[in-house]
Amino acid sequence: MTQTKQPPGNPGRFTPSLLSGLVFDETGDRLTPTFASKQGRRYRYYISARLAHRATGNETGWRVRAEQLEALVGEAIVSLLQDPLRLIPTLGLGQRSPDDLRALIRAAADLASRLGDGINNGAGGALPDLLDRIDLQPEMMRVAIKAERMLVMLGSSLGSPGKGETSFSVPIQLKRRGVETKLILAGQQTLRPEPDRRLVELVVQAHRWGLELISGEVTSLTQIAERHGLDRSDVGRSLQLAFLAPDLVEAILAGTQPVNLTHRSLSRVGELPLDWSDQRQLLGLVG
Repeated sequence: MTQTKQPPGNPGRFTPSLLSGLVFDETGDRLTPTFASKQGRRYRYYISARLAHRATGNETGWRVRAEQLEALVGEAIVSLLQDPLRLIPTLGLGQRSPDDLRALIRAAADLASRLGDGINNGAGGALPDLLDRIDLQPEMMRVAIKAERMLVMLGSSLGSPGKGETSFSVPIQLKRRGVETKLILAGQQTLRPEPDRRLVELVVQAHRWGLELISGEVTSLTQIAERHGLDRSDVGRSLQLAFLAPDLVEAILAGTQPVNLTHRSLSRVGELPLDWSDQRQLLGLVG
């Protein structure tokens, strides 16, 4: 792991470059750790490799404060661990027993707390062990995780993660300050498509019912149907939407789903394939 020394006055102390070798920009160029000294203090950065070897000042690329990028990535991982609706499908564990999933959710909350404490104290701890790759784009950060390693850290006995992609996206905004790029989470003012409220509610309802089953609040589809005054078959058809591929859920929440994917079409879909690639084909996310 690449390390840089702390400013004078902290002899023998080092600050690790937690994301060394893991970060790439939109051109595929790796971001490498470096530092700059200003008024006797050292500041850590990640910069696109081409900037470190540029012959002229015209080369464009990324130059991001290391502490800021590391905190942003850490917050994204903590957020994932704290959200069972995202964590379970990301790890491909939707078909596991309610008892297994309850144990996983408790362990994830504990790991999120420990990682959060480390980030707040300026130490990443086990964060690098969970990361496979980070891709930066002008409006998006894509985080790929090591699912098997995450399960080990969660103390899970569930074995290997299920089939599927183990990555997720975080919307970001760029603020330029001289040669430095500042990253912030995209705010509500960011222009984006308007999500279909009824379609979003359909997916949220499916996840809510799934969590009710996992927690033991209800024990059957019949009980859910009776509670909400619905037909059992309608509940079953809706509940399967809790196992939608993460990128399909992201598209629905962002309002970027295919135009023919509506509340009506999704609520009337037949048996939903468990394979995420088949789901994308069925629902038109890929051609």
